[in-house]
Order: sequence, then structure tokens, then C-alpha cells
Amino acid sequence: TAPASGASSTDAPNSPNTITPRASEQPARSTPTAGPDRLHVLAAPNLADVEALAAFLATYGPAVQQRDDLGLALLHDPSKLTTEQAVRNLAQAHAQALGSATHIEIGLVHVPSDAQGWNELAQHVDARIRLAGDPRELVALDVPEFHEPAVLAEALCGGVVNLEGSKFDPQVAQRVASLHPWFYPVEIAGHRAVPGIGSPCSPQWLTSRTEHRMRMLVDGVLGEIDVRGKKVLDLASNCGFWSSAWALAGADSVLGIEGRARHVEQAELYWSTNQFLPDGKWRFVQGDVANAADWKPVRDAGPFDVTLCAGILYHVKNWDEILRWAAVQTTETLIVDTRVQDGDEELIDEPGDLHFNAIESTRRKVVPNRARLLAVLEEPSASTARCHGPVRRRSASTTTTTTRRDNA
Repeated sequence: TAPASGASSTDAPNSPNTITPRASEQPARSTPTAGPDRLHVLAAPNLADVEALAAFLATYGPAVQQRDDLGLALLHDPSKLTTEQAVRNLAQAHAQALGSATHIEIGLVHVPSDAQGWNELAQHVDARIRLAGDPRELVALDVPEFHEPAVLAEALCGGVVNLEGSKFDPQVAQRVASLHPWFYPVEIAGHRAVPGIGSPCSPQWLTSRTEHRMRMLVDGVLGEIDVRGKKVLDLASNCGFWSSAWALAGADSVLGIEGRARHVEQAELYWSTNQFLPDGKWRFVQGDVANAADWKPVRDAGPFDVTLCAGILYHVKNWDEILRWAAVQTTETLIVDTRVQDGDEELIDEPGDLHFNAIESTRRKVVPNRARLLAVLEEPSASTARCHGPVRRRSASTTTTTTRRDNA
């Protein structure tokens, strides 16, 4: 039975065919992941209360609306509320919460009568929404549980969410998702990559980190340096997130060197889709910045007006050589952002995972000594440079400094 106003609803007795099972090759249900079949999200809102139902749809509907591959499966007890009344209530709540023109797939599923029925139901849903007053049998189901709507959206969309005003495009989402994990919440063709998917880092932490560092590496840097018309080198560039902001601020060209092939591929997708600079004005290459031989593309393309060296020096053991190599290739401004410490430099194993920290060839590393790092920046070989402005500290263990040549 289908309600009016753009929502669709089906009602069927509880059976293995009530909800189409996921394909067997899909991953285990630790996190729902979009696959070839429709994903079903189970919930038990009060179908008899239109206002409560509207509140439910307003909260969780955006995670599944306008999607051809997702649907809500709502528990329905026909002994307490007829199917016809449930459908009418859904139609009214849908129009009130989401608008009549908003498409959303909704199915009504009879409440199972026994334990076997609940077990069968669990095999054919991919996630459930936790609500106050859920029956204990529903709470006990072995399926991923979500309460926060943002977390649900992140999980259901395979780590890719469409931006407000943009329709979800499965092809774009699949391409972005194929390159997980992303370190930054990049926006690509009306979609945003949820950072950290497939890594130990939580999306919330990475997003918060990006927002904080945006004030330093974008607002702070661009407040002091005019990058318009400048030739930029981005060391350990990841997907080129920071240099993309500089490109938007008027940089003429960008070369990034990055140790992970996946991040180079991310950069190529991110930059080609957003067209931060014309083709031929940007390039990202794979290379270990701790290996002098891998600097050949940099030497061939250099020198550069501005160099960004962010978040890499404390993941290697020869950070001082990297700074000197960078200084040789930089004519105006070298920006260094790194974790530092005030004790002796000790060679240690990289404590973080290899998704975002060290690469295989740089597992052994040191954390730079603050005073020694500043001394290297002041060496004549580092350009008869001076520190421009005060050293800014993001935390007790992090230093960001901008170094300019005297003739800058």
C-alpha cells in the first residue's frame, strides 16, 4: 500500500522475504556498507502518533531520503493499528517533516511473534535506529545500532555523504569511498568524504582537527603571506588539502610530493574534480620526502616561491636534512608545522598506524628538538633566513614557524 506525497510503503507478513537480504559477498555488519542490494534500516517509532512520527522522520529521514539504495523498515503491529491507518499517518508525518516532494522508501514489517522470527528479521536488515521505548527483542538484535543521526548518515553512505542541496550520486560516492581512508573531510562533486573510515582515527576527531588547523595553516598563513601568483611546493601533501586552499587564494601552481600512492590518487580526484587550478598547473607525485633520490621531481620543477612542510618532520629521523633540502628549493617562504619536544632526540618506532603517520620506510623516527629545529632554520644553508613573527604554538608540543629569506 503506498501513501501519497512521495513516500512509498509496503506491508508484508514477517518472513525471510519481508526485507531483501544483503548479498553474501557484502562485509560483516560491523558497519553498514552500501552494496549491490538495498540497505534496510530498522526502527520502531510510534506509528499511531503523527507528531512523534514526524519528529522521527525529521531527525532520521535525511539519512535515507532521495536514495534509491536505502530504505526504512518500520516495525508494525497490525493488532494495535491497521495498515491503512499506519500508512495514512506515515503520509501525513512525511509531508509535515520532509515535504511532499521528498522521496523516501519506507516499508512496514510485522512485529515477529517469536524468537525465530526476530532472528530471521536480523538477517535481513543492515542497521537499526535506537529509540526510547524499543522492545527488548529489538534491542537484543545483532545489528549495528545508531542513535545520532549524523553517525547513521556517515555509516549508511559508505563514508560519503551528499552536501545540502545536492542529490546523492552512487557513482560519485563509490569512487570517493574506494579511496578510504581520507584524512580530511574533502568535498567532491556535491559530496563529502567522511574522514578516518577504515582507520583507527574517528571522523569526529579528524574533522575537529581539520577545523582547528584550518585557522593556522589557512587563515593564519594567508593572513601573513600573499600567495597570489606564487609557485608552491607541498611536502608530504596527503590529498593536497592545505595547498588547495592556497590555490583558491591565488597561487599560480602547486607540486605535491606524498609517500602513499592512495593519497596521490586521492589528490588527483580531489583536484581534478574541483579544478582548483587549470590542468598543467598542478601535479602530485609519489615519493618519500626522507629520501633524497625521491626529490628529483622537486628539483626538476623547482625552485618554488613558497614551501609547506606540515605534519611530517616528527614522522622521520632525518628531519634536519628535509628542512635543508626544502630551503634549497625555496626562494621566499618556508612554512614548517611540526610536533616538537625540548629533550634529547631519541630514535623510536612510530607509535601510530601507517594509514596516516609514517610510511613503511620511515617507521624509525625522532621527534625534533625545538631549539635545534629553530637553529637549523637559521643556518646560512637554510637561506640566511630569519624567523618571521613569533613562533606560534598549537600546543605545548607543536611549533609552527614561518621562515623568509632576507630579500623576500
